[in-house]
Order: sequence, then C-alpha cells, then structure tokens
Amino acid sequence: MVIHHVISRLSERNGFWRKKESYQKSMDYVKDTNPLYFRGPKDILTCGLWGGALWLLSGSRSNPLVTPIANVIYNEEEQWLKDRNDGLFASFPLPLYGVLLFVFLALGIITDRIVLLLAEGSANVSLQLAVLGLINGAFFELGRVASGEKGPTRDQFERTTELREEFNEFASNRLKRGGNCHRSDVVRAFRRYFAKYRQEDSEQYPLSNMEIEGLLREWNSVNTLAEMTSTGFYNGLSINEQADAFG
Repeated sequence: MVIHHVISRLSERNGFWRKKESYQKSMDYVKDTNPLYFRGPKDILTCGLWGGALWLLSGSRSNPLVTPIANVIYNEEEQWLKDRNDGLFASFPLPLYGVLLFVFLALGIITDRIVLLLAEGSANVSLQLAVLGLINGAFFELGRVASGEKGPTRDQFERTTELREEFNEFASNRLKRGGNCHRSDVVRAFRRYFAKYRQEDSEQYPLSNMEIEGLLREWNSVNTLAEMTSTGFYNGLSINEQADAFG
C-alpha cells in the first residue's frame, strides 16, 4: 500500500510538472506569434527603425505632419511657423523634435505591429523590412536634397521672386521673337542690363550663369516657346541689338 501510494504521488507530481511545462510552452508560443507582445530589445529596435524609416520616407523636416503639429503647440505668429504655413521651409525649435520623435516612434510601433500581424508574428521579417525602409528613406532624402526638392526658405523665395521679376523686365526690353541666339548671349546681355550682376562671383549680388540660364528656360517655356538645340541655341528668340546698344 505504501509503495502504491508513493508511486501515485510521484505520478501526480510528474503530471503537474508536465502540465506546467506544456502551459509554459503554450505561453511562449503565444508571445512569439502574438503581435501585441513586446519580446525584448529586438522589438524596440525594430519599432525605432520603422519610426526612422517613416520619418525619412515622408520627407523628414518637410514631412506633412510637422506644420499641423506645430500649429497646435506654437503661436502662429512666430516667423518660422508663418514661413511653414506659407509653404516655405524653416528650421523649427529643438523641443518640437522631441514631440516628433514621440509621434514617429508611436507610428513605428503601429507599423511594426501591423507587419507582425501580416507576417504571422515573424519579428525577423519586420526587422528586415524596417532596415530596408530606412535605407530607401535615406536614399530618397539624399535625392531630395541633391535635386532641390526641399522647400525654399523665406530668403530663397524672396530672392527667386526678385530674379524672376528682373528677368521679365530684361526680357521685355532686350529680347524679341524671331531669329536665334545662344543662351550665353542672353546671359551676357542680362549682366549688361543689370550692372549689379556684372560679376558672377560678386559678394553682394552673387548670380551664376546657370541661374540666369534657368531663368531663361523658365521664361521661354511660358512666353516664346522657342526651341533650344542641344548646343544651347534658341531658334525663334533673339536679342534686340538695337535696344541693347543703348543699355
């Protein structure tokens, strides 16, 4: 009887430990596959990477969330925020970076959870996609900076507006339809017309030849529609030499 009782008690204990082990395995499986569980530093890293990827892919400091959030927190009369509301680029205060960090970290967490749900809880898939998104975002950011897609600042906008107005004045007095001319001829005529731009490397009024050529292309696309050859000649546009002689 005693031996039977001991065996029975041992069996009960073994059964208890087997059930506990089975329960622990079930809980581990739930944690590994349930997207609502954070499983450690790896998940936190992935969420951070997703936040960074979303920040870069959405335009970083030019992303569409910055201005609405700033309007909620700051006075709209502040100059940098006025510039932002006018569609211009302006640096924003350091505390706003902290708010945006929190916002994009939250967006990173949401994105990570969605990816985990779609990937049946595979943390590796989410991590790999987050890294890929961050790399692509960095390339897009470099491309935006290199191509000038970043919005202009207030000073840049005002300078561009002034140059366009000046080129329109020059064109109305010095350019005419018909004939042909080279873009370099227009550049020289423009510099003669506005004495302040005579020197390309002027400290007070710096203006490169490429900028003048860009103004010419922009003006031509709206006004004369003259065809430009691959060598830089405009057919259907020429310099009014008679007017230029009195400039």
